[in-house]
Amino acid sequence: MNRFNRKTILFLSKSRGVQCFIVFIACFFMQAIYYFKRNNISIIRDRVGDLATPTYLAGLDWMDLISQSNYYGYGMKWLFFPAFMITSDPVIIFIIFILAYIVLISLVYAFFYGKVADDCVDSYTNVGLMIMLPIVSCICSYHSMSSEPTLYLAMGILMLIIYDLLKATGYKYKALSFFCAFWLCYMLSLHERCLVVIAAFMCAMLFDRFISKRWFVDLKLFIASFLINYALKKIITSHIISIFWNKPDLANTTAVPKYFPSWIFQSKEGLLLFFGCVFANFFCLFIKTFGIGILSAIIIIKIISCLLKNSIDQLNYEKNRIWFVLFTVSMLSIVFTIGGLCLKCRNVLVAGEPYSYKNYTYVRYYFSWVPVLMISTWVLYNSVFKKAERKQVIVIILGGYGIIAKWFYAVMLPILEKANAASLDVDTGKNFRFYLAGIFTNTNIFKMSEYHQNFLYSFLVSVIILLIIVIMNNEKKLIGLFLAFFIMLYNQTSGFNISLPQFYSSQDAFYKCISYIENNVNISKDVYCPEGVPTVLFTLQYMINRYSVHNSYPIDAEENTIAITWSDSDDYEMWLKDNGYVCVELEKNKFIWTRSEEVLNKINEFMELYDA
Repeated sequence: MNRFNRKTILFLSKSRGVQCFIVFIACFFMQAIYYFKRNNISIIRDRVGDLATPTYLAGLDWMDLISQSNYYGYGMKWLFFPAFMITSDPVIIFIIFILAYIVLISLVYAFFYGKVADDCVDSYTNVGLMIMLPIVSCICSYHSMSSEPTLYLAMGILMLIIYDLLKATGYKYKALSFFCAFWLCYMLSLHERCLVVIAAFMCAMLFDRFISKRWFVDLKLFIASFLINYALKKIITSHIISIFWNKPDLANTTAVPKYFPSWIFQSKEGLLLFFGCVFANFFCLFIKTFGIGILSAIIIIKIISCLLKNSIDQLNYEKNRIWFVLFTVSMLSIVFTIGGLCLKCRNVLVAGEPYSYKNYTYVRYYFSWVPVLMISTWVLYNSVFKKAERKQVIVIILGGYGIIAKWFYAVMLPILEKANAASLDVDTGKNFRFYLAGIFTNTNIFKMSEYHQNFLYSFLVSVIILLIIVIMNNEKKLIGLFLAFFIMLYNQTSGFNISLPQFYSSQDAFYKCISYIENNVNISKDVYCPEGVPTVLFTLQYMINRYSVHNSYPIDAEENTIAITWSDSDDYEMWLKDNGYVCVELEKNKFIWTRSEEVLNKINEFMELYDA
């Protein structure tokens, strides 16, 4: 074991650049495995709103559908407009998005490791951080067309800014104070959900001022920069909204409610649902962070205890100031988001769907903030706590979680039974309340699929590893860390089931047919879809991105126009036939219409090849 420890120290004494490169490759590898397994191209209403700016800059006309989509900000998405100019192939564009996020996120964590490695208290913390970064790089990776990767990347950059800011002096300190305010405003252009990050940052400033007796930003410069950049952000946002939606006052969608739901404290059901939702999210946070979430709880208890006893010196605050600030920003961002989610349940109660899974636990809303929490928690836990404290507190909390979980599911089961069973198949609905409900309540109303069993297995093993890390000597802790890494890798790859990506879309037939036609004859750049099926329409618009898809009948359209429907509805069929359109069924419930004989011939040619 001593030889193992000596080799570890020898490795850590090597070039920092080599270590950073290893972190980059590990982050890239972990993300690639995860991202490329989520290969179904499906563009919902929200994603079209995300892609409004890059497609507009690329000269594409998506205006008709964009005006029907939700506005979720523009942020970093505008950077991807060259992808739409380079190629019209939707799969290649999709891969460009994925690879761009993988590379950028991997770079952020490699740079971060290079900055913080020398600050680690010992080789154990250093190696643990090196192992953790690839894990957190993909712990909240989602579909590349969603808002989450940009929020996740932005939070990582904010982490770098805060780290440099708390170490800076002189001109660099002022410059970073200005840039930090700019970045917080810019994060709002990604999604209004970043309001919670700004609120958390302000609270962290006040907390740090209370403890350290000084501001970690140049306050006057920070406030001035924030006000200027916020005003600019409002002007730019209003202009973008007016271009696509023609509604300058269009509100962004956020997880934070705009009013306080007093109903929570006026009924037993409301109170139960609120606290159940709070506990569900924090329990989910614990198990999805592979046990690190429980260490965060220990740190919070330690901070509160020291504040009450007026013994801040026990925290080694000055030495760990950077990590406490990062911890506070990330933890409060999560707390504020979860609070907003729980309070938002009022919306579905009013709508008559009191147990909608999305409002009960919508994990992806706050998982963009989780990696920073995991990193800061890891360093603080090894820097602040003594070995005896770690053993005592963690055993108490683990036991407490088990007792509360048993009570929680016994009480909440009637509510869970009312949940929509269809939501079990939705990724954001697959969390612990479905995995463990049957176990804690001795009922089989929720079937334990292989996916659920893998999750439960990973959860139980993570608890065991956590106890090994806490109780064993430093050398043996490293073995626990490597075990945790490989179990996480096993879980992320579904049992090391690594396969080449195969991208597909439910609109492949339309895409292939239109691609074949346009290579042989000229057709109108306007495609009409009178049938309003949002996800189908938006996905089709992405697949045939050089065309402009209209959710309307082809009134006064050109001769060589194509129309598309998804059902044999008499209304659509009668109108199209009355206006001279002829129908060809590409696949079941996929119909393509045209009144051009030349285009019709090419469609029939395609069908012969397609059927063959």
